[in-house]
Amino acid sequence: MSEHNMNESQLKQKRMRGKNFTEREKELLIDLILPFKPIIENIKTDAIWNNKKAEVWSKITSLYNLQQTSGIRIDTQLKNLYDTLKRDARKEKSNDKVQMYKTGGGSNTNLLSKTTEKIIGLLGDQMDPLINSVDSDTNYNDGGFEVVNLFSEDITDFEDSIMYLLIIS
Repeated sequence: MSEHNMNESQLKQKRMRGKNFTEREKELLIDLILPFKPIIENIKTDAIWNNKKAEVWSKITSLYNLQQTSGIRIDTQLKNLYDTLKRDARKEKSNDKVQMYKTGGGSNTNLLSKTTEKIIGLLGDQMDPLINSVDSDTNYNDGGFEVVNLFSEDITDFEDSIMYLLIIS
């Protein structure tokens, strides 16, 4: 019975919430991650790479805690912050793109924060969309398409229309 009560009391205890990260600390974390990017962002998850990633995060945490201002942090907290920063950067970049399309491609004030710009610089290759030539908006508003009348009123010109289409493409 006492074991059951102990589990209930442990569940009732709230986790102590740490202080919020400052913008300076967020930028510090990004700067510390930069030299280790190839290891941290590696998509492999086997035992060898997981151990390498754990070692790197341990180094980053040690370096971070030497320069922190809001309290000592652990690996998990820094990983969660990094994941949150990446997610927020993607959202901000997407919202910035929406604002650009709202202006019709004209001038748009840059709304990206300094932290977001650093994350985009760090993950530039991951933040850019893949090239897809069959996507409906690949060449949106760039004048890359030419409208061609495939069917002329005279059926004898049909072969000429098809040949013209083949030459263009």
